[in-house]
Amino acid sequence: MTQRETFAKATLDDVQMIRSLPPLPVPESYIELITRHGYLKFDPIDDPCRFDWEYREPELSMQFESNLASFMSATRVKRYYTGLVLAEDEGLPKFPNFMLPIGTNLGQDNILLECGGESDRIWFWEFQGDAWGEGNNVRLGFVANTLNEFLHKLRVPEG
Repeated sequence: MTQRETFAKATLDDVQMIRSLPPLPVPESYIELITRHGYLKFDPIDDPCRFDWEYREPELSMQFESNLASFMSATRVKRYYTGLVLAEDEGLPKFPNFMLPIGTNLGQDNILLECGGESDRIWFWEFQGDAWGEGNNVRLGFVANTLNEFLHKLRVPEG
């Protein structure tokens, strides 16, 4: 797909803005993706892109599938980070400041990148109001141990 289409690539200003958001270092794997390949977008008909994710509970593991519509532009990353981490809005869930929203599916769900850790783990957040009856929805689904693993797990559905 990246050989037949061109995508807007992150500029130095984009990278600087993204790096300024979380208090911990943004993984270089993500910076390389957006500067080398750009903010990839996946057409649901021509280039559908699926991935698996799971909720991991002590006594139960539930597996699901979702789609990846795009890796968000730097301005969208900043807007989502501000809304999901920094904004003092009682109506929205809040995530730790080391979680950086980097992608979305065809709905309102988000792919989150863990910053500052030993690994650049990828998480999935389903945008549902009180999906678990706990007052808010801040449960994250595990996707992959690294961004590279996530990229390698992406697939086109059969059929």
